[in-house]
Amino acid sequence: NQDAKIDEIATPYDDVILSLNDSLNNTYLYYGTNGSGYANNQKQLDQKNYSVSKSVAVKRSMVKSKSTLYENANWDMVDKVTEDKEFVNKVDVKTLPDSLRNKTKAEIQKIVLVKKEERAIIQQKIAEKSILRDKYIATEKAKKSGKENVSTLETEIEKIIRKQAKQFKMIIP
Repeated sequence: NQDAKIDEIATPYDDVILSLNDSLNNTYLYYGTNGSGYANNQKQLDQKNYSVSKSVAVKRSMVKSKSTLYENANWDMVDKVTEDKEFVNKVDVKTLPDSLRNKTKAEIQKIVLVKKEERAIIQQKIAEKSILRDKYIATEKAKKSGKENVSTLETEIEKIIRKQAKQFKMIIP
């Protein structure tokens, strides 16, 4: 039933993950002529996801915490330096945030590395809370399994994706 309401289960970890997402956003350092626009777009997308539901915002935060899934080297210096260690020496300082424009390249490099370390710590914390969140949801769903279990478009798509992933020996937590 495509019109069935999706059963969203609030968890004690949702607010923590959303708070960590705010901290994660503070680790992005834009560059380039469109960098600030991309950074603003990222924040707007977070807000739009939250306006859909808290659960959707949490899911976005969980994806953003995975560097293998969410990478912004085209506008974020932290991701770009992961690709190109010499990038700070090449970047046009005029395209950086005001807080970095009067810094030396060495100072910028140090700031980027600090942000990279902060991001890794925040991503790890989100990953830990995500595991706890998923376990909590699985437990709550198991409690409800005896009750009427309505099939929704989302649940059916998830079943299909899990089945296809299994065929290709992919693991979805």
